[in-house]
Amino acid sequence: MASKSNRWLSMVALGGLLAGGFVASARAADAPKVTYADHVLPILRAKCLSCHNTDKKSGGLDLSNFTGLKAGGGSGEIFDPGNSGASILWKVINHEEEPKMPPNSEKLPAEMLAVIKNWIDGGALETTGSKALASKKPKMDLKLTAAPTVRPEGPPPMPGRMSLAPVVRTKTTTAITSLAVNPWSPLVAVPGQKQVLLYNTATLELLGVLPYPEGIPQVLKFSRNGSLLMAAGGHAAAQGKVVIFNVRTGERVTEVGDELDTVLAADISPDQSLIALGGSAKMIRVYSIADGSKLWESKKHTDWVTSLAFAPDSVLLATGDRNGGVFVWEAETGREFHMLKAHTAMITGFSWRLDSNILASSSEDTTVRLWEMENGGNVKGWGAHGVGASSVDFARDGRIVSAGRDRVVKIWDQNGTAVRAFEAMADITLACAICNETNRVIGADWTGAIRVWNAVDGAKIGDLTPNPPTLEERLAAANVAVQATTAETKAATDGYTAAQAAAVKATTDLNTANTKMAELTKVVTDTTAAAVKSKEVIAAAQAAHDAAAKIAATLDPVVPALTDSVTKGTEAATKNAEDKEIAAAVTALKALLDNRAATLAANKKVVADKVVELTKGKEQLVAQEKLITDSNVAIEAVKKTVPDLTVADKTMTEKAVAAKAVADAANAKLAASQQQVARWTAEIDFATKLRVLTEKQALAAPLVAASEEALAAVNKMKADLAAAQQVVVTSQTNVNTANTAVAAAKQVLTTAAAEHAAIITTIAGLEAALPALKEAQAKGAEAAAKTPTDKELAAAAELLKTALDKETASLTAMKTLLVEKATAVEKAKIVVTEMEKKAADAVVVLTASNAKVTELAAAMKPIEDKFASAKQAADQALQPVTALQQEIQKLKEVKL
Repeated sequence: MASKSNRWLSMVALGGLLAGGFVASARAADAPKVTYADHVLPILRAKCLSCHNTDKKSGGLDLSNFTGLKAGGGSGEIFDPGNSGASILWKVINHEEEPKMPPNSEKLPAEMLAVIKNWIDGGALETTGSKALASKKPKMDLKLTAAPTVRPEGPPPMPGRMSLAPVVRTKTTTAITSLAVNPWSPLVAVPGQKQVLLYNTATLELLGVLPYPEGIPQVLKFSRNGSLLMAAGGHAAAQGKVVIFNVRTGERVTEVGDELDTVLAADISPDQSLIALGGSAKMIRVYSIADGSKLWESKKHTDWVTSLAFAPDSVLLATGDRNGGVFVWEAETGREFHMLKAHTAMITGFSWRLDSNILASSSEDTTVRLWEMENGGNVKGWGAHGVGASSVDFARDGRIVSAGRDRVVKIWDQNGTAVRAFEAMADITLACAICNETNRVIGADWTGAIRVWNAVDGAKIGDLTPNPPTLEERLAAANVAVQATTAETKAATDGYTAAQAAAVKATTDLNTANTKMAELTKVVTDTTAAAVKSKEVIAAAQAAHDAAAKIAATLDPVVPALTDSVTKGTEAATKNAEDKEIAAAVTALKALLDNRAATLAANKKVVADKVVELTKGKEQLVAQEKLITDSNVAIEAVKKTVPDLTVADKTMTEKAVAAKAVADAANAKLAASQQQVARWTAEIDFATKLRVLTEKQALAAPLVAASEEALAAVNKMKADLAAAQQVVVTSQTNVNTANTAVAAAKQVLTTAAAEHAAIITTIAGLEAALPALKEAQAKGAEAAAKTPTDKELAAAAELLKTALDKETASLTAMKTLLVEKATAVEKAKIVVTEMEKKAADAVVVLTASNAKVTELAAAMKPIEDKFASAKQAADQALQPVTALQQEIQKLKEVKL
């Protein structure tokens, strides 16, 4: 994982603000802590405790002690440590929400409000010795089961479709203090003004823009599994924060830290459980990602903390400062593990070998050093850059890439042997990194230039920019390109059309010539063959003519002689009619004459016919020979044109092919330009939808919160009503129990009074009978004394005495019992009075409980109506949000 930074350079660039920032930070560090006991309680005592105290907890809230304030009231906790903006206490005293406090009064004075706000934002300290409370807002659990050292399963961590609209577009670029390359994908993160830019290291294409409104990202680092990107930085002398992004979605996952100066060094542990940061306060702070709480901090460094890095196994944390001090800590506990001494100037970078056994450090003292972790020994060190090394990065295969003030990025082996030095950049190189997936090295310098090289041969691949054009600028450039390429394409197309026409004509001319020559050659061939036949016909006719003429010449003198012979013979035969032999001879002679005359006539006809045929044949032969001669002359003439026509055809065809290539290239360029127009139009639409979505979510958020608050109020009211109804049930039971107790007490009183009256009657009877019994006993005793021998009288007197004693004792007992019964009656009366009072009190409680139920039931409807109204408003506000989210999700699935 590569992320190197010379944050000090950006601080130097701040010029005069540097000292001011240091002083401001120092003053902030020395500023007294705002605590509940010393600062907040006096304000609450003066303004709030009349209603919110231990005896009178209005709204269930007791502000008179820290425990009560922390516990909150009937609606729950009232502050979020570290986040006044999300705290109910702040919102009501700042009159942002109802109920405004103090009620029916103006807001607290500004200085009082500032105290309470600063107290909440400072972690809600109870006393100066207290530890700041951690926010209880939900955090995403990012922790992995183990630190990843091998390629994660699944597709490589690359961004989905994100907005390509830059947050800020500046006139010039500035120093690039950090570069981060994803360990498992061709992805590099580049810092910009209030933004982080994601580029594909294979295509150098911008893939996404992550807003960082906190300021300037000074440090960028990917998590070891490549799924998260950490950006740390802020505003000098004002604010520092670490933000974690989801690489695939671009969403902010969490944020940690609230420094008073920009963060200069930071890292996320490979197991994704910790974030460490440092800066001008000379403090190292390590936070839990799970809840944002600070786990430990150390001020062992004597100067600004300028670099830090977790080991790949998450066990150790290396930190370095501006004085050249290097410490290695146990990441979980903060216990010092090693102090590494060798560097004599500022530490500018750290990078761990993948096995966590070797740490590489770079320093302004010109060196890159390698440290082993068993004993903390410096196993290797070399002067990497003559005027100071500014960055170092371990490749997955053990190669080391470094950059320095000599403007050169270099590759080394672990023995410090130079493998390759790339072309010098325009200014001091501040950051470097190597992409393990594409084997490309990336370097950045003071001017903001970012260059990409091939690690194999050192060839420059291209450049990246931390200040990309706006989408509107890209669209305007694409439209200009379309206009330019449209004219270019027309000219090229017209050129191709003309060249193609010329090529077609040249080919046609050549084909015409070849066709003409073929036709003439065929004429010569065919005519020559015909002439041969004509000569054969003439020869045959001449032979026939000559044969017939010969026969005719032979017969021509014979026929007249035969005619005369026949004539003479006929005369002789006539004269000698009986001479049969003469007649026969004449007949034979006549037949011979006829035969010879016919033969003569036939041959003469043949001669005549052949003369005609010979004349015609000779004329035809002459014509054929002339045609052959003329055709050969024409062939020669055509032959002379063919070479020129062939050259013209080849030339025109080549020109047409070249013109077509130009036209095709122009059309392709036009299509590409048009595609860019379509792309940037779509990107503007996408970015606009994302912006509108953010705006609508912001508008919907308070309505959703109000709906949730109203729902909580409904649920609380329902709970209160259910509790009140339970109180009614309990009160009714108490009334019934009290009435039963009253009846029982009255029964006890009636019984006790009856027994008391009976005892009085018994006593009265005893008191009435006792004087006579005494007198009878006295008389009997007197009589028995007078007659001591009269046993019966003595016995009777004794019986009287016994009876008297018994009655006397009974009277005494009755009187004692009378007192007891009188006491019981009084007690029963008291019990009856008490039970009647309890019954009356129970009736009062029951009446009050019923009234409370009636009151709550009556109050329920407006609360339910408020919730219904709030929910309707929230639902209406969420409808366009949901629609936009669905539309954006569909757009994210479109590949441009």
